[in-house]
Amino acid sequence: MRIIQLLLTAIMVLILSGCGHVHTWEDATCTEPQKCIECGATEGEALGHDWAEATCDSPKICNRCGITEGEALGHDWVDATCETPKTCSRCGITEGEALGHEWMSATTEAPKTCKVCGKTEGDPISVKIYDFSEYYKGYRRGAFNSDLGVFVRYKQEDYGQDIVEILDASDGEVVSSQIITYGEYDGRYAFWGNNFPYSYRLTACDKDPNHQNSRVILLGWDGEILIDDTVPINLYLENNKWNVVFTSDDNIISIVVGDDSKPIRYYNLQTSEILDPGEIDVELLGDVNTHRFSEKIDEPYDETVWSYCDYQPIIDGFLVKRASDEKWGYVDKDFNEIVIYDDATAFCELGYALVSEDRNHYYLIDSDFNKICDLEGDYKSAGMCGGNLFSVCKPDDSYIEVVLK
Repeated sequence: MRIIQLLLTAIMVLILSGCGHVHTWEDATCTEPQKCIECGATEGEALGHDWAEATCDSPKICNRCGITEGEALGHDWVDATCETPKTCSRCGITEGEALGHEWMSATTEAPKTCKVCGKTEGDPISVKIYDFSEYYKGYRRGAFNSDLGVFVRYKQEDYGQDIVEILDASDGEVVSSQIITYGEYDGRYAFWGNNFPYSYRLTACDKDPNHQNSRVILLGWDGEILIDDTVPINLYLENNKWNVVFTSDDNIISIVVGDDSKPIRYYNLQTSEILDPGEIDVELLGDVNTHRFSEKIDEPYDETVWSYCDYQPIIDGFLVKRASDEKWGYVDKDFNEIVIYDDATAFCELGYALVSEDRNHYYLIDSDFNKICDLEGDYKSAGMCGGNLFSVCKPDDSYIEVVLK
């Protein structure tokens, strides 16, 4: 009996001191302690929020429960510059695009410079004048290669022969001499091109319409013959309109004949190979006289207004000659006048042209038509000869070469 009373007493103590079951705990949260899901009993403390700082796009947020507080900071924008777009200094995100540089052309005193940020590129432009007129006495004026520092003179030695000499530009010393023999041809045309892949080209054609062959001879800048070819067509005849054009790699030129501009020859100047047009597929880039691409005009222009027209990529317009007074200048693609001078040249590859307001004094302009510098001396005409080279005619009909670098 005594034992039974002791057991009942123990049971009553348990009942009075606890709920009498095993708790099923739910994990503590940011705002609540650990809690029994059956009886509601709690243990410990709430965890508290684990805050992540607010960002440009998001307010302060708890990493644990996702609750937010306050607002997003918003972007702290730094304005776009010439080289970087609008950028948030806080998170680095960008918007839009960089403004791009607003370049001012190099002058003789300052390099190419951005008028917005002041960044510079390259060096000031140099204008160097060469006068080879004393070396041309008794000869015809030939090409000048400013990169190699040599120039060419030539003359007809005997009937059917030319002598071609290459001279050092620094002292006029003859460094190479070559006799070109072209035979019994009546029509002889010697041509040269400054800074071209060849130094001299002779085209000799038979004036007899019954004779269908022509000779084409090309010399390299070392004075050696690159090409000596008999072309099976009489290039002299008026109905055979022809030209020589460069191709996309500047080492292959093509004889192009006819209104449909079909090449009849390709000459590889690196290998001295004579190729049939069917053997090669290259892009023709334009007239050898300009050594640059010349776009076709989409719409016919009024030739009673403009007697000459040549597309200038750097200004997206045209070099023109006005028919009414034979003045030269530049127009936009709709043939609206930009500026007219007494004389003007095409733009060179560096983006400059020579102009004159009186056909006496010439000066250099950039593609925005700003005056860069005067050309010392008196002259009566000027022309762009390809690359970075101009030829300028003096009053005595001799020439100087003007090189820009």
